[in-house]
Amino acid sequence: MSRLVRRRIVRVNAMGRLLTAVNRVAALAWLLAVMLAPAHADTFDNTLFVNPLGRPGAVTVGTTIEVMKIEGAGVRLQWNLPALETGRRPWQLRMGTRSFTCTDDSAAAIPGAPPGVSGHSGQFDLVLADYPADARYYIRLCLPSSPSGYHMTNQVEVRLVRPVIEGRPVTTLLPGSPQITGALAASPVRPRYTIGVTGQNFGEPRGRLLIQIGASTRDLTGLDWHPRAIAGQVPAFDGVPDGPAFLIVERADGARSPTWPVHFVATREVRAVPGGLFVEDSCSNEADYNWCSNGYREPSSPSFGGYHSSIFVFDAAGEVGHDQFSIPLLNGWRFHHLEYSHGNRDAPPTVSILDRDTARPRIRVSWRNPSGHATINYGFRVYVVGPGGVPYR
Repeated sequence: MSRLVRRRIVRVNAMGRLLTAVNRVAALAWLLAVMLAPAHADTFDNTLFVNPLGRPGAVTVGTTIEVMKIEGAGVRLQWNLPALETGRRPWQLRMGTRSFTCTDDSAAAIPGAPPGVSGHSGQFDLVLADYPADARYYIRLCLPSSPSGYHMTNQVEVRLVRPVIEGRPVTTLLPGSPQITGALAASPVRPRYTIGVTGQNFGEPRGRLLIQIGASTRDLTGLDWHPRAIAGQVPAFDGVPDGPAFLIVERADGARSPTWPVHFVATREVRAVPGGLFVEDSCSNEADYNWCSNGYREPSSPSFGGYHSSIFVFDAAGEVGHDQFSIPLLNGWRFHHLEYSHGNRDAPPTVSILDRDTARPRIRVSWRNPSGHATINYGFRVYVVGPGGVPYR
């Protein structure tokens, strides 16, 4: 169909005054419904919590739990749910190796977890010694709300890291100068990690173990000091991006060692992208009325949405279209996951994430209107992950 009018986010096909008026009324009703509807109607936010078990190697890193792969390390899953409707099937505790929703087949019930989580509050200890290292795991609680729908909790993330021992030859120094010859740390190094260095001439009195990131230099805390080995905890850095960092031993008399390089990854933070920041790359004009939006600017609004109405489809196969949205990201921020905030529940569109791990992820939404009179509308809320306290735009 020809497209006669194009405004920034509105496209109208030639249909006659009556049909145009009908569609405008329908679109206005949809817009009002979207603006008044909650963005997370089927999601229970902040009801699933993950905490370290208190054993060595488990640390809380922003919205992610990072577990050093040693014997007995793990996390405790805790939930505090709102009142649930009676007669529903029990909750499932599910885990996948990538971000998922409760309708995905990529996630399965957690081995060893109760087959049906009962009660509004509870906990389960998840020990990760047998899971592969250097992998991320995503966890949700899912409650069937209908034969085809689910209520979902917020999604939490667990990452397993392996300890890494690094070493290098000792360079020639003045006699008695402190020298780092090796380091024991998870790779990459993150805030709140306990790391150690080995070397020579550190001295018996306690000095300082420093980490330098850009122009900022901070002390490691809780030092365990020996003349040839030191261990301490990396402090929290706010607003520091990922990048190279350097360990420095400062002896009690003020003498400093040469720097020892490590790769630093900042505390991760997951943020919802509000409306108005996405770029509308393309909006299909296959239907009689086509509308795409990069979202409203209210904090709780969807990140982007679309609406396609077909007055009458003669083709038995229906009408098919594809819309695409993207967002440019800075400072190491990347796509994390998205949620279907509103729209057709019986036949939602399908979504493909393109360039997922790049600085400009693209989201392709494929929709279909069956034969006859049909309408599809949708809205998605997108989440990105990156260094805490650092802007993503």
